[in-house]
Amino acid sequence: MQLIPQLEHYQSPRQVELWNRVHNCYVPMGPAESEVFYRNSFSSGIKFIHDTSLDYLTLGAGSGWKEAILGETLGWEKLNRVISIDAAEEFVHQTREVFIQKGYGGSYEVEVGNLNQPLNLVGGQSGTIKMVTAFGLIPNMEPEQFFTVTNRFTEDGDYLWLSANLMDRGQEAVLAQYANKETEDWLSQWFRERQLSGEDYEFSWSVENQPFGYQIQLAARFLKDVEIGASTYSKGESILVFFTNRMRSDLFAEKLRQGSYAILFQEKNKDDGVWLCKKKSSCGDIGRFPRPAVF
Repeated sequence: MQLIPQLEHYQSPRQVELWNRVHNCYVPMGPAESEVFYRNSFSSGIKFIHDTSLDYLTLGAGSGWKEAILGETLGWEKLNRVISIDAAEEFVHQTREVFIQKGYGGSYEVEVGNLNQPLNLVGGQSGTIKMVTAFGLIPNMEPEQFFTVTNRFTEDGDYLWLSANLMDRGQEAVLAQYANKETEDWLSQWFRERQLSGEDYEFSWSVENQPFGYQIQLAARFLKDVEIGASTYSKGESILVFFTNRMRSDLFAEKLRQGSYAILFQEKNKDDGVWLCKKKSSCGDIGRFPRPAVF
């Protein structure tokens, strides 16, 4: 089944607006409880970070609230600069605003591009350690793809913070976090921007078992012949609109170790897992600093 590239759900201002609404309604623990969990996790994890001069690189931050809370908890004075990389321009600016609201006043640079593709990155000052965050990436990437991305942006001694949605609540409870009106409205925006209406297709949700846990999928079956760009779809044909992964925490931790990361700290509840790692062998293929962008 053909897959809509997941990045295409985050490109327009309206898509980002609808995604933010979904996120505010369906953060697994609820926004307030989720913030407490991450604040507590960050407060415990930063005890393992002994460097006092770091470059802070955020990958795919989305709304940016976890990344901003982490910076605030660590202490803004320990950060030389913040570099935010995201596929959607709306998100890099949104993340920057959240950082400012949380009190960050230092250098802030952005790069807009696909994390899976080569970006215009250049080398920087030798010996500067990075703190890299990859919150929210693993749900929409296969594990191997995820580690390919993180390896590109980490070098020996760099810190990597990441999180994953877990499967502990069971399939029925987890599916309800996605199979709802708000999520379908967000994902329908892709079709509306291509001049299709709800009369042209119907959605169906499913859960597929995977070696790492399971994957929640949303498919669209066309109710009539349609044209989308240069592609034509026949009545009854289906495309995969969206997927998200729920992980087994023990398998994910093992993947981290196999990916040349030493786990310094980990915390979890039934919904989310948080890990702080340190790169322990050279796997990266880029320098330390992204090319700055000017606002």
